[in-house]
Amino acid sequence: MNKHKKNWKIYLLDGKFWKMTQSFVSEITNKSLENGNFHKAFSCNAISEQKMMTASFKEDQTQQIALNYSIQRFLLIDHSKIGKQGFLLIII
Repeated sequence: MNKHKKNWKIYLLDGKFWKMTQSFVSEITNKSLENGNFHKAFSCNAISEQKMMTASFKEDQTQQIALNYSIQRFLLIDHSKIGKQGFLLIII
């Protein structure tokens, strides 16, 4: 934790934990997201030809909801995600 910010709060969503992407994805997760408001959302499992993609249909739905309900949206990638193909295209 950042020693300068001691008021951090971490919230975990309900639902099924998907080991492949280390995220929560399910209808329960989506309902939890729809009932919240977020300042920041981070997304991207793969990026190719300027298209952001997710790993699965279930994860796509969850990421779309998180991005739609957040104030700020961030593309979070590293070298391992560039030029890769995902399952579905993320549309914001």
